[in-house]
Amino acid sequence: MQKSLIATSVLLALTLAACSKPGDDASRTAPAPSPAPTTASVPGQTQAPTREPAEIAGVVAAIGDTQVAISKVLLDRGVEGPLADFAKELQTTHQQIADKARALGATASGTHVQVQQGKQRAEVESLTKEQDEQALMNAYIAAVVRDHDEALSQLDAELIPAAQGELKEYLQQVRKQVAEALERAQALASARY
Repeated sequence: MQKSLIATSVLLALTLAACSKPGDDASRTAPAPSPAPTTASVPGQTQAPTREPAEIAGVVAAIGDTQVAISKVLLDRGVEGPLADFAKELQTTHQQIADKARALGATASGTHVQVQQGKQRAEVESLTKEQDEQALMNAYIAAVVRDHDEALSQLDAELIPAAQGELKEYLQQVRKQVAEALERAQALASARY
């Protein structure tokens, strides 16, 4: 009995060790940037991809600001536990993403940036209207999963292919962070609050 338990434990450890990390080439959020900018299938984003570095960085800053703002709604309600811990981490990570994008010359104007800012306002308003804590938690994690999935699509289809130099390198780092957050959010979403 004890030998089979040890054997099972070793097998499980080896299996887990073989699994890829979020955003790695073998993960479900593996990098798949387009060779040339194409329009991402993101709601509200119907115009041609931007090639302006300031607007590309502005979109990334606005994506970060959205996650900071919706996480604030959840935390301001006093939610505790694993979801609150995740929201705090998300706030920190996305604030850093937004700050670095601004340091790289992000603009707060431009059509693509305004679309993302409008999305932020709508999500904050929607989450603020949730009265029930469980409904808020479920709406929050659903928004985080959706937002990160859309951010990956936008990074892969539009932003990374259009960026150059230091901005492109930074967007590739951001992509990994977004992929990791998406996989964690999907795991939390499966818990259904």
